[in-house]
Amino acid sequence: MRPHDSRGETHAPHVPHHRCEQRPGRAFPTAALDAGHTVVGTVRKPDQMTAFEQLAPDRAHARMLNVTDTDAVAPTVAAIENERGPIDVLVNNAGYGVRASSCTRARSGGRRG
Repeated sequence: MRPHDSRGETHAPHVPHHRCEQRPGRAFPTAALDAGHTVVGTVRKPDQMTAFEQLAPDRAHARMLNVTDTDAVAPTVAAIENERGPIDVLVNNAGYGVRASSCTRARSGGRRG
């Protein structure tokens, strides 16, 4: 059964995915595209947009977004929903890498990965 939008129409699930340009982050969107879903993936560099969209030209849609720019997140999500419909699944594989003991980390705040 396919999800319904606010108008009661069925649609293939939309799966926004953050940081899809990286090798570990590419597995989920690739599997979703292989299953026939539409995926909106965010990338941090313009040249990564074309590479992502070439995975499935009619269903892979790239957006520029750096989630550390918190002011850009809400407008990007709103634009995706306005253009593609409701978001069915949201995957965010962005994170922080911390290379320090717990005592050191508390003082230094760690380092963004």
